[in-house]
Amino acid sequence: MERKDVLSSRKEHEEEACRLTAELEALKAAGEIPTAAAIAAARTRRDNGWRLIRRRHVDDVPIDASELEGFSPDRDIVTAYEAAVQTADDLVDGKEREAVRVQQYASLTAQLSRKGDHAMLYQTDKSGTDIAKHLADRGFKFDVTDGAEDRYRTADGDTGVVVEEDDAGDLRCTLLDRDGNPVDRGLQLEDIRLRRHQPQS
Repeated sequence: MERKDVLSSRKEHEEEACRLTAELEALKAAGEIPTAAAIAAARTRRDNGWRLIRRRHVDDVPIDASELEGFSPDRDIVTAYEAAVQTADDLVDGKEREAVRVQQYASLTAQLSRKGDHAMLYQTDKSGTDIAKHLADRGFKFDVTDGAEDRYRTADGDTGVVVEEDDAGDLRCTLLDRDGNPVDRGLQLEDIRLRRHQPQS
């Protein structure tokens, strides 16, 4: 892939990601989206509020000031609890009413996730080797595209690989340690083996 094609592909990925992000933000601006995660979070907050009220008003157990302020900054625990109950109820009630918006949110979020997963610049080398698969077989997973580089990491983060194009248009790899420091430069794809940065004793 020529450098101009790489940059053009990157620009297309960025523009599409920006479009999806803008659509997602517009969807959020219309109000909290009653996703399963949002409902679970609202119920957790409601339940935490009830536990505080029960401890103070039923069990007559003192509540730590920082814990109280964490739930209700103005320390009006009853009003904060009522608001938490209302929020949880509104989200549950709105789940069916806003099913279309929930579906749009899920779809856009998934598209953005896939866009990130497939935003790599270099799909294959000149021999046709699938770069992501070749590196995945050696324990490296695509991490991020940074400028004209694709970065990969092992699951434990101990070793990284940077894939980039040299001046002749050939792909070269640089092996990185845990801190992102180059360990070995100018490698070809077939030179990459799973290596782990050994801690100093």
